[in-house]
Amino acid sequence: MAKTCSKILAIAAAAMTVLASCSKGSIQPKEGEETNTPEVKVGDYYGFAQFSVPAATKTVFVEYTGSDKAGKVIEVPVKPVVAAPQDGKDPEPFGLVELLIKANVPTKVSVYSTANQRSEKIYSISNLPIEQTSLAQASSSAQKLELAEPAPYVTTAQDQTFYHSSGTVMFDDSWPVLPEVRNGTIDSDYNDVVLDYDIEARTVSNSVLESDGWREQIRAVLHVRAVGGSNPRRAGLVLEGLDKKYIENIEHYVTLDSYDNPHGDLPKWVNSNIGKNSFYNVSTALRPFMEIININYLNQAVAGSKSGEYTYTNNGKSHKTVFNPGRGYWNAPDQSQFQAGIAPYSGRYYNTTPGYVNVAGGLITYTVIFNIKSRANMTAEDSEKCLKNIIDAVNNTANQNFYIITSTALPICVKGYKPLDKDNSRYTQGYNSNKNNLDEEISYYGKDGSIWAFKVPTLTRHAWEKYAFDLAYPKFANYISTKGEEDVDWYLYPDEKYVTCWW
Repeated sequence: MAKTCSKILAIAAAAMTVLASCSKGSIQPKEGEETNTPEVKVGDYYGFAQFSVPAATKTVFVEYTGSDKAGKVIEVPVKPVVAAPQDGKDPEPFGLVELLIKANVPTKVSVYSTANQRSEKIYSISNLPIEQTSLAQASSSAQKLELAEPAPYVTTAQDQTFYHSSGTVMFDDSWPVLPEVRNGTIDSDYNDVVLDYDIEARTVSNSVLESDGWREQIRAVLHVRAVGGSNPRRAGLVLEGLDKKYIENIEHYVTLDSYDNPHGDLPKWVNSNIGKNSFYNVSTALRPFMEIININYLNQAVAGSKSGEYTYTNNGKSHKTVFNPGRGYWNAPDQSQFQAGIAPYSGRYYNTTPGYVNVAGGLITYTVIFNIKSRANMTAEDSEKCLKNIIDAVNNTANQNFYIITSTALPICVKGYKPLDKDNSRYTQGYNSNKNNLDEEISYYGKDGSIWAFKVPTLTRHAWEKYAFDLAYPKFANYISTKGEEDVDWYLYPDEKYVTCWW
């Protein structure tokens, strides 16, 4: 594998988590604001942490600053609780962990896990305050943890807590045709669209709600990692559980990599065909959603003209590149990207064809920020309901409904998830065309067990073009057939021959 492949950390779901935790200090109080600086007293203080991690996680790490100003890390063995699936869905690849954390002074902690293919730190909570004097908020099932000599802190306008869930969604675009049978060929690589995502809720302590309630928000980020087919046109996310009544206003941005730290300007053709047409909607009669338009443009042969070129900044250096090196005049495959015996597919789709992955070149990124109404203007009961709703938008991963739309306007979702159209007309059209092979009760599920999309934890590589996903991940089939009871860590054991290089 090329050195650039081993260096690249631009998988944006992980990058957004790290960037978010690094950028918190950049949020400054408004001019004229006062900070709340209560007297620090020694006693018993508690914080209740409920957060989402990959279901295969066996250990989480609690970070805090000690009284000696040195960073401390506590390893905590955990067994994430995966909610019983509803509506025919498969078990989520994520589960909830609950910690009841005790300290002798008010302090704060962050929690991360490393159950991914690169063993990277993926933060679930950043800057959780340990400041309560009672246990009322904690559940009886929470694991108990006591911090040794933490450093005290005082509440300021920058005292915000961040909840994260991040992962990857992989799609096959053949629905309602069974993935294994399409035009007489095997096509179950699940790389027709690959999305990385990060969903973050930013909350503030009740003690600063009056002055800083305006800071609360949900930030949803989608990154187009790969488009391994000509059929997909759009890709998006529906936040099923997010109550629209709590949303004050919305911001949205299309960038190259993170909105906080873009690595170059989008070429004009991308901005005009993808950037300006991507959108969000919260006023619809359905539910809040965000969508990236015209993702098929990433597969078009535009590299031969200047419109497809762009400059990407990596490690402080500028590089000229194109989104899809397999198109136009960039024809020589990089053989360091793949192992012997893997033949580059002539279709040369975006980031799925061996030798033509745009390593370190940046990903199209769509960021939608749902700014939350100030809870300072709500009753205490409504304030707590609002807070729970925005945290659940992150932690309840079963309410995160990812989808693609094909060239024939058919929506494709993960098994058991709601079709997108209000009256189900598009779904019904697709279902009726192959109903003898499709389950009557469970959406996007074949009678033979076929599925067309699934979620996986962050930093899970996708399969090379035209190689079955079961070859890339030999334990995946058993995980699905046992409904998540076995091989929950299947994604940690890829066959390196069949999975893509780092992008």
